[in-house]
Amino acid sequence: MNYQVVKYRLAILTSHPIQYQAPLFRKLAAAPEAELLVIFRKKLQGGYFDKEFDRKIVWDVPLLNGYRSIFLNFPWSVGSVLRKEKPNVLIVYGWNAFSNWQAIWFAVCRKIPFFIYGESPLNQEILKKNILWLFRKPLLRFLFRKAAGCFYIGEENRKFYEHFGVPRGKLFFTPYAVEN
Repeated sequence: MNYQVVKYRLAILTSHPIQYQAPLFRKLAAAPEAELLVIFRKKLQGGYFDKEFDRKIVWDVPLLNGYRSIFLNFPWSVGSVLRKEKPNVLIVYGWNAFSNWQAIWFAVCRKIPFFIYGESPLNQEILKKNILWLFRKPLLRFLFRKAAGCFYIGEENRKFYEHFGVPRGKLFFTPYAVEN
């Protein structure tokens, strides 16, 4: 008998190279049953200025070795990249950027399973109740209902997804880790 390895063409969309994501990307790229492409929204040129920390971040580990990656030229170019690459599985880190929504729409229209990887904790989300909450809650419920699954990084993040109606069967514990 001749068995053929099933190939998953996995595309991952994330903001920029990050030290705790690179080891996972290398592991996925090394799997014989997967072809991986990581799509970054932002280029790093000598580091990355993090607005939340108000400082430039430069990592002392290689962030782009061991897997195939590209940087978007424009936020709206993610659709053309996905059309060219033809992934059959998509992972999107977050929902806070136009390109993320474009990638999700691409997956929904083509019936490609997509997974959401977010960090939002419920204990912070409940503090955000304002007029935007009226739109945010139904929008996120819709997004999570369409997703094949959601990756959560900890207890409060799991509670966040459950708060928006994600059943336990669609939740996958995927904590961040750094290779030491």
